Amino acid sequence: MSIGHAIRAARTIAYMTQKELAERCDISPSWLSLLERGERGISVSSVDIVAEGLNLTSTLLVFMSEPDDERFDIELKKELSYELIRRLKELRDESEA
Repeated sequence: MSIGHAIRAARTIAYMTQKELAERCDISPSWLSLLERGERGISVSSVDIVAEGLNLTSTLLVFMSEPDDERFDIELKKELSYELIRRLKELRDESEA
């Protein structure tokens, strides 16, 4: 999964539109759309901004984009997976309230 697909997945789980996320991040909705489709790259500082807009850490967002990356050992994968699932459920619950 690319970073763009990870952003789309997290945004969708949080029941956010592209426009809402773009406004939170002070970025263009069209740039976000291109990013989610993998047609634009993203800088580290932009990953931080988008992650903050999603109420996630940039580490979790990067982890979502590269779940099988050998740079992550198995314990780190488990820890980040639990944190990611917990945070995404919180976001979904907050949006339903």
